[in-house]
Amino acid sequence: MLRGRGIDWRDVREPRSVAVVNEAMARKLFENQDPLARRISFEVPFNPQSSFQIVGVVGNAKYDGMRSAPPPTAYLPYGAVGNSRIARMCFAVRSTGDPLSLVPVIRETMQGIDPALPLMDIRTQGSQINRALEHERMFAGLSSLFGMLALLLVAVGLYGTLAYAVARRTGEIGIRVALGATGLRVLWMVLRESLVLAGCGLVTGLPAALALGGLAASRLFGVGVHDTLTITVTAGTLLATAAVAGFVPAHRASRIDPLLAIRHE
Repeated sequence: MLRGRGIDWRDVREPRSVAVVNEAMARKLFENQDPLARRISFEVPFNPQSSFQIVGVVGNAKYDGMRSAPPPTAYLPYGAVGNSRIARMCFAVRSTGDPLSLVPVIRETMQGIDPALPLMDIRTQGSQINRALEHERMFAGLSSLFGMLALLLVAVGLYGTLAYAVARRTGEIGIRVALGATGLRVLWMVLRESLVLAGCGLVTGLPAALALGGLAASRLFGVGVHDTLTITVTAGTLLATAAVAGFVPAHRASRIDPLLAIRHE
């Protein structure tokens, strides 16, 4: 509830021609004006005899899909609508334990009200949300899988490139050590090359990621066009992977024996 009141049992029993509308409908019908106490009708032209007085405004809710905009919605008391205008009804049952354990009790209750009344499509709200996000989660899973494969290729590629570079520069590194270069200095020299390569990859990849942000936003619920947090975490993960992949060749280079290196040369 944002303004006014909700529908109570007195509205159902008497019945009263009242309605609660969501923000989308209030904005559509009345723009910036106060919708409370105004009347709406679902007949064209406006029919005062079948109109409903707005008594409350509630937040928007999504029904058909997570990516679609919340539709303008009005909530009406069952008694004020009439059976002839109802195609189907959905009941929500709030529980404190396992919701599915209440299904036999709900069936028994409905049978007591009307044995000919069908009860179909029983599901928990959690399963309903999972069904609505099924395609998004599949796309997110595939994207994560390809992302991990790309990260693995980055690690393997950097390791192989640096290991090959260290093997070719064994003599040079040996001379540096013989001239007084410390193991830490050699370690940073090789590790810096790994980070430079990763930085070049980020400079090339970030514009492409920003350009493809619209595709991710259209496929994944809750992902913005320019998701700063995701981009920052991804860039940090790539740099950390480059540092780990380059550490082994860098550590090996820092432990090179200068005599063996010069003899190898």
